[in-house]
Amino acid sequence: MRAKRHTSVGKVSGIMVAFEGAMRNVTTPLLRWILERNGSAITCEIGINEQHRCDVAVVPHWDVDSSFIEQFDGPMRAMKRHAELAAALRADGWRVTDRA
Repeated sequence: MRAKRHTSVGKVSGIMVAFEGAMRNVTTPLLRWILERNGSAITCEIGINEQHRCDVAVVPHWDVDSSFIEQFDGPMRAMKRHAELAAALRADGWRVTDRA
């Protein structure tokens, strides 16, 4: 929540509760699958933030730097994309070992 700013000749008066640049974008996990194949693991997960935007992230545990994140406007599209990614991984021999 943002406080209204009362200005006088370009100056801010009153108490500033928060401003957009300082607010953290907190993501809450919605769905997380860990898939394994031949001793390697990949996490495929969905997170949602306060604006209801969703991130779908794929994280290979052996090379976190090659992770990627796709952003979506809502959970339905993110769920669809997660299902597509998980299906492709499973078709390539990965098996789901943990769900959260």
